Amino acid sequence: MMKLDDLIPMSKLDKKNAAIDFVKLHQNKGYEKGNCQMFWSGLLHRVFGVKHPDEFIQFEKPAKNTTIKFIDAYIPETKVLIEQKKFAYQIRKTSQTKRWYTFICD
Repeated sequence: MMKLDDLIPMSKLDKKNAAIDFVKLHQNKGYEKGNCQMFWSGLLHRVFGVKHPDEFIQFEKPAKNTTIKFIDAYIPETKVLIEQKKFAYQIRKTSQTKRWYTFICD
């Protein structure tokens, strides 16, 4: 479990400025496979102040009991599943969405 000393001390203003800088850095980028790890590790470190994001988030975690081969990113402590999509991808209700719902809720 993450402790407060695992976080970089940041004021609200620091976090806000870090978020603005992060958005500028990643604006118009979106190669799904090539940017996923860099994006989420950077977000956790630069904006949320996680000192060691590689100890906090898992990438390409194999999925069990489902037709989904792997989860793009997973944060075990918060049980957050991340499905990374390329820039400008239109999310719609698909069979994959239903499979994810089943995977998460079962």
